[in-house]
Amino acid sequence: MSCNICFSDTPLNPISTPCNHTFCYECIKKWIYKKPNCPCCRRDFSVEEVLEYYCKYSDEIITRSKTLFLRKEIVMSKSYQNLQSMMQEQNAEKRIEKACETFRYVYEHKEAFNKLADKAIFLKTVYKKALEFYKDDGFALFYEWIFKFRNYIALIDKNFLYYSHNIIIV
Repeated sequence: MSCNICFSDTPLNPISTPCNHTFCYECIKKWIYKKPNCPCCRRDFSVEEVLEYYCKYSDEIITRSKTLFLRKEIVMSKSYQNLQSMMQEQNAEKRIEKACETFRYVYEHKEAFNKLADKAIFLKTVYKKALEFYKDDGFALFYEWIFKFRNYIALIDKNFLYYSHNIIIV
């Protein structure tokens, strides 16, 4: 339902003509004073006929207008929700891509891990690299992974050069 004079999707003070076309009250009032016919179908009628019709069916017209407005709001709301979910999916894809980059970095440098005299340097580098990728990330597994790195670095820094497969696997 829209006003065919001002093209508003939700007519202000909607009023229907005897031929069942709906317009804003102000729009049809101005129209009728210029031309006493319907802007859509050109059916002739007077201001009195329109007002009489309005008085007779006003509740139905207003209810129909409100219903259409609510439907439009629901559609817009669902569209917004769909857009939000699409954006979240895209963000998840970016986080997964960053996780892959981090693990690729670790894998490519695993030889350095075995060659370095001070393994803590390598682990600190990987830890910093991972934090670069994930400052705002919420994946619990990522933080668990970082926590394992941090614990292993702490063991090395305290001269506990004990390496356990339960602590970290590189």
